[in-house]
Amino acid sequence: MSKQLSFTALENTFRHELRGKLEQCEDTFDMEQQFALVIAEFLRQALGERMDIVPEDVRLAPDGPPYYVLSPRLLEAPEFLETFDNSDLPNILERFAEKTRKDHVHLHRKDAQSEQKIRNPQRG
Repeated sequence: MSKQLSFTALENTFRHELRGKLEQCEDTFDMEQQFALVIAEFLRQALGERMDIVPEDVRLAPDGPPYYVLSPRLLEAPEFLETFDNSDLPNILERFAEKTRKDHVHLHRKDAQSEQKIRNPQRG
């Protein structure tokens, strides 16, 4: 039986950072970038020196669960997969992605409503 690693304490730290970054986003593109930056740093700290993580290794996928996509580079790296498969990382990443997706949907609707008001000022 393998040892199950937990990154809950690290999750709690990064949950606040992610929330703060998302609140400052002005559009959905910025939100996707902030998600990638925060999650990359979270994974860097979770994995320690075992692997270099860059923001391009993770992206938000708001169209369907688990709402994030990991790069092939990560998914093919034994040092990443060992930790990922034997820890709570998948659940944590999904929680972060779900939170970001909710904010993403809200911001997208807000942008669409603003665009509608600009096009039809008499209906605003």
